[in-house]
Formats: sequence, structure tokens, C-alpha cells
Amino acid sequence: MPVVDKICPAHLWREAEREGVFRGSEHGIMQIPWMMLTNAKVSEDLVYKTAKTIAESKDALKKSFGAFGRAKREAMAPANEVPYHPGALKYYKEAGIKVGN
Repeated sequence: MPVVDKICPAHLWREAEREGVFRGSEHGIMQIPWMMLTNAKVSEDLVYKTAKTIAESKDALKKSFGAFGRAKREAMAPANEVPYHPGALKYYKEAGIKVGN
């Protein structure tokens, strides 16, 4: 899995293996958490509104892409080596979403 290691942190592979995603999986499908990336030049307001919209629009997002139905609002801000944008942190704090779990 060397190529995949470049785009998916090793701890996610371990979680998938522990849950049996690879062993015994009929289809060999793995769910990889997605993230949105931005930079410090993007306004706090825009990132705040984007995080809020994603967190609070699960039903509408699910209609456009079914995989959003598995998204969990409380898991939006997992431990990550990439720092979270201040706008996202503002929304997570307001919504009571723990950062870094």
C-alpha cells in the first residue's frame, strides 16, 4: 500500500484493518474520511459558513451524494497534523464539536 500511504495516514489503515474492512470484505471497499483544505488567506467568515453549512445540511448533501449519509457531525474535526482554520474552529466551538478526537 505504499502509494495509498501518501494520501491516507497509516492510522486510518490500522482502523480499517481492525474493523475488518480488508479481511473478509466482499468488495474490498474502504471508507476514507474526507477533508477540505484551504489556506490562511481565506476569510474566517467564509470557512465558518462552509463548515456550518456542511454540518447542518446532511440531508441535502445526502441527496446529492449518498455517502454524506454516513457523515457524523460530531466527528468533523478529528486529530490531524494539519492545523484547522480559525473559521472552522469558530464553528466547531459554537456547535460543541470536539477538535482532535
